[in-house]
Amino acid sequence: MKVAIAGTGMIAGRAVKALAQVPGTRITGVYGRAHSLEKAEALAKEAGGAAVFTDFGEMLKAVDADCVYIGLVNSAHYEYAKAALEAGFSVICEKPLCATLAQAEDLASIARSKGLMLIEAVTTLHLPNFKALCEQLPRIGRIHLVQGCYCQYSSRYDRYLRGEVQPVFDPALAGGCLMDINCYLMNLLVGLFGAPKAVSYSANRGFNGIDTSGTAVLGYDGMTAVASAAKDSSGPSSIVFAGEKGWILIDDSPNFLRHFTVHTKDGDERFELNRYADKMVHEFIEFKEFLERNDRKAADKWLDVSLKVMEVLEKARADAGIEFS
Repeated sequence: MKVAIAGTGMIAGRAVKALAQVPGTRITGVYGRAHSLEKAEALAKEAGGAAVFTDFGEMLKAVDADCVYIGLVNSAHYEYAKAALEAGFSVICEKPLCATLAQAEDLASIARSKGLMLIEAVTTLHLPNFKALCEQLPRIGRIHLVQGCYCQYSSRYDRYLRGEVQPVFDPALAGGCLMDINCYLMNLLVGLFGAPKAVSYSANRGFNGIDTSGTAVLGYDGMTAVASAAKDSSGPSSIVFAGEKGWILIDDSPNFLRHFTVHTKDGDERFELNRYADKMVHEFIEFKEFLERNDRKAADKWLDVSLKVMEVLEKARADAGIEFS
């Protein structure tokens, strides 16, 4: 799999390190804006000598790649993914897929009409432990309550308190806690149970209106799922699935999902099936397999999940009155 990288920030750097662990993968191009040229050159060197571009359109014309990985600020996902798709490249786009449902639906339409793959890079859904979780859920019987919490005090929050707004806390750039980390819980829930029938979101909002923490409630037939996340406070992260015949505990954040325990009347069983310490490696291995098999059906399955998650995120923001400019 030959990959062109769009972005020079932290997540793009992590992607380069993860792709280096995927056999048969080569990074052929790195795009960064002119003021990030040095970062782009450093990433390209780390990637083994990839070509460097400061014009995205030029990269799409010149690069030899099977797909383009979009590792840019949330608000840029749509524009860059659309350009790559229209140029004939499959796209791996960082989460969240887009800022709005309409944007995501437009990208999906373009990808499907061109026979290309559009894949959202949500680590949770491609981990061996997630697949095992899907298999183990029936053991605890009918589930009535899911309680999830993901707390991660942001390294940028202190600056936010001083009035310095970084992209993750900027409504103009589709930031906020819901879009940044609670989206992992949304993907876990929608990936397991499908689209909810009702969505509400109670948010703690900062001086510029963005959500710095909050709790989403997803309503299903006979089940309520509560998903709390915080970038403004610290605390343990966990997810509990409460069923009629037992319970399942993920005593970890949903993006890593390093292990989980199934409790039934027969006792406890712990699962630790992830093979790589780097959570991004698993998703890139799976995406590589999709591309090599030209398995658009498998890719479309996850694209459908992405679209349902985008709808949930949009309903949640609307309920809390959070607007992106």
